[in-house]
Amino acid sequence: MPKRRKKLPEPRIATIDDMAHDGRGIAHVEGKTVFIHRALPGEEVL
Repeated sequence: MPKRRKKLPEPRIATIDDMAHDGRGIAHVEGKTVFIHRALPGEEVL
């Protein structure tokens, strides 16, 4: 029996709120903290 693929989650737009000590941008998506490489505070990312 073939395996069914899981559906990918819909992309979310997040605004970078702050910078982490290692240089990654910090955003909050659906109540979770997300660290994003090469993002600056104030930027909107997918």
